[in-house]
Amino acid sequence: MKQRLLLFALLFAAVVVKAQTVVVLELPDPCPTQVEETLMQNQGLTVAPNPVDDALTLQFDETECPNAIDITISDAKGGVVLKERRTVSSSPSVKLNLSHLPAGLYFLNVRTEKSTFVHKIIKK
Repeated sequence: MKQRLLLFALLFAAVVVKAQTVVVLELPDPCPTQVEETLMQNQGLTVAPNPVDDALTLQFDETECPNAIDITISDAKGGVVLKERRTVSSSPSVKLNLSHLPAGLYFLNVRTEKSTFVHKIIKK
């Protein structure tokens, strides 16, 4: 249905332009390429600061508070740039040193005994 509507809108726009009348149609994007930030918000884990300079802090809330976590950071092309397993002590937070990474877009994947979290990270 969306494809038919889009095709009709394109044909309509072509006819209108040929008649030398300009009409701007605002259609919803049929192929969204951006994930809404609200969909990426994770309950149980806070990642800060983002964008990050050198040190990234992972803060687990009381409901999650894992014993051990598996951390994977991938670049925008999907290549793994950091992979490690950490034991979480009495403090429900973990600091990651990202100073060795060049500026860019990264994806943080944190796996606990209960959950898996994915966050988009911007490295300055």
